[in-house]
Amino acid sequence: MGILIDNVYNNKFICVNLRHLRIIHVICGFIMITLPSFKESFAALVAAPTVSSIDPRHDQGNLPAVELLAAWFADLGFRIETMPVGGRPGKVNLVASLGEGAGGLVLSGHTDTVPYDEPAWHQDPFRLTE
Repeated sequence: MGILIDNVYNNKFICVNLRHLRIIHVICGFIMITLPSFKESFAALVAAPTVSSIDPRHDQGNLPAVELLAAWFADLGFRIETMPVGGRPGKVNLVASLGEGAGGLVLSGHTDTVPYDEPAWHQDPFRLTE
């Protein structure tokens, strides 16, 4: 999967945080970044422990998923904000934004899962299967 980023920093590429990116190509002033496959990324996200529960014995918070998403979006040039959820240790809201105004993009959404009944599952619910 490739993502083409046009005119990054006036055609001067600055490597800030590329821990999740694989290959970077500079072609005619454009930067081509090859990311892990959708399947690899989705599997990592599904595997992140994020069960949310009012029962502290079962609550896992959502930091593992937020950290994955924040790193991926930051690598793509998004501005990342995390905001702690009051009174809920290990829980944060993530806002990723790119650009401003009418041409800008803001991403935010649920990053936790509901508790599940393990005996009712025939396979690991935190392992991506086809």
